[in-house]
Amino acid sequence: MISLERLPRPPIPRLPLVADPLRRIRVPADLGSVTSRALEVADVEALGMTSAGVERIWAAAEQLYRSGMYPAVALCVRRHNQVVLDRAIGQARGNGPSDSSNDPRFLTGVVPAGNVVTTANELSRFFDLLGAGGELDGVRVLESRTIRRAISERSFREIDLTLLAPLRHASGLMLGAKAVSLFGPDTEQAFGHLGYTNVLGWADPERALSVGLITSGKPILHPALADLWLLARAIGQEAPKLARAGTWFTDE
Repeated sequence: MISLERLPRPPIPRLPLVADPLRRIRVPADLGSVTSRALEVADVEALGMTSAGVERIWAAAEQLYRSGMYPAVALCVRRHNQVVLDRAIGQARGNGPSDSSNDPRFLTGVVPAGNVVTTANELSRFFDLLGAGGELDGVRVLESRTIRRAISERSFREIDLTLLAPLRHASGLMLGAKAVSLFGPDTEQAFGHLGYTNVLGWADPERALSVGLITSGKPILHPALADLWLLARAIGQEAPKLARAGTWFTDE
């Protein structure tokens, strides 16, 4: 089987004397100069992951940023309610084609969508709550049955007419799958949603995992979509399924 990581992907050249039709940013040679890190748990091995695995996840995020499609990428990954990765790369201002996403009119505008302004850490924590069955840090916010109903499958691998892909859908949430999934392969119990447009948040109860991925730039179809999928795939690979996962999401 051919691995996507090993497929040759030569860079798309920028045309001289004209604006880049892909509206890519200039990616600095030193990614460390535009990278910030928040507090992360030190002993990831106690959570069933490895430090090398966490770094492989971040390397996939860096590869996504190198595409030039995203002025900024922020990623937060939780395992067993502990932050194993919380980093951002890029610039909030001054490196986007027009920086429209930082305009107050953009942030406060009401559009036909969720209208949520959040951080990757907050988004990950929200899905941590859902993945835990509605209770977090001893506080119950939602009944487990409410979440079970929200993730009950309503559409089984039907073609999503927006994304043009066979996806599983629940009542407002998007569901994972064995092969084709926004959350990587082998994620049948995962659930979450795609934001405008390459923003992702999801929970995977079988892995005690919750993820918040925030990007700017807002591309829809572009050459780096494979990198986005490979990032989601890396997260699932480096956070293996648990021997005894919680059962709240299957019990009645």
